[in-house]
Amino acid sequence: MYDESYALFKKYQIVIHKEDEDECSESMFEGFLVESPLQAKDDVLPHGFGSFHQHYILDGKIIAVGVLDILPKCVSSVYLYYDPDYSFLSLGTYSALRELALTRELHRICPDISYYYMGFYIDSWQKVEVN
Repeated sequence: MYDESYALFKKYQIVIHKEDEDECSESMFEGFLVESPLQAKDDVLPHGFGSFHQHYILDGKIIAVGVLDILPKCVSSVYLYYDPDYSFLSLGTYSALRELALTRELHRICPDISYYYMGFYIDSWQKVEVN
């Protein structure tokens, strides 16, 4: 799944953000979305706290990936990338709804998880500008 996920990330960055292919290196992908200081371990949740990639699969193909941090008090949406060929499905909206549902599900298991953060805004970073 890693190779398919990285290929999707690269396609998304090139098509949606108009990056050059060399700006979408595997090491950039690793540093940006794979490596995390968070450790996925805990007794409370089935998969623990940490950083996770939520794959959205249609007909056996990854069409979107939501990168999430699951923390003791919240779920934080870090980044979403998707196959531009499926943009008509409004995958950003769909993933936000699924992440809200996940937050509610996790809250039932761990009542301290009470918040869902849809990422953060960086004024000087045009890539995160909402269209």
